[in-house]
Amino acid sequence: MNDALTATEVELLRRQVDRLTAELADVQRQNGDLRELAARQDERLRVVQSMNEDAYKEAYNAAVGQTFGTVTARPRPGIRDLASGGTS
Repeated sequence: MNDALTATEVELLRRQVDRLTAELADVQRQNGDLRELAARQDERLRVVQSMNEDAYKEAYNAAVGQTFGTVTARPRPGIRDLASGGTS
């Protein structure tokens, strides 16, 4: 049994390797492009979320008349406070 490849078979395999190498390079370029796009979209999302949070805080401040996050109310009594007759 002869396991040697013919010149035609070698050429056919060489073409297949070249085609697959070119396809791999193309896919790797596309992956790089997609990574860059994902990074830009991530940054854009962070900016928009920050703007949304700032707008919410401004609307809250205007509606309530105080700075967002400021605690002004006393804590509500807990079950133990109520049982002992205390209010805090």
